Amino acid sequence: MGEEAKAAGGAEEEKGTCSKIGDALASVFFAILDVLNVIFKSIYWVLHQLYLCLEFIWYPIKERCAACCNWCGNKKNRSQDPHYSLFDNEV
Repeated sequence: MGEEAKAAGGAEEEKGTCSKIGDALASVFFAILDVLNVIFKSIYWVLHQLYLCLEFIWYPIKERCAACCNWCGNKKNRSQDPHYSLFDNEV
């Protein structure tokens, strides 16, 4: 129809009111989705960077805690210490 109107020298029909409102609502909907996309990508980036930081520093913290627990266990239970000998007082 549009080609026939152009060929006949007539003007093309304008979009209707419902079509204009639909286009406007679609634009607003996609703008909201774009904003939500930016927000969720930012949150994901922050959480990922936090994970990478914790991954980098977790092992030394774990080793120090394990060493502390071993030291406390050896102080409380002297019989389980491999360096403790029952014959230390006999010379």
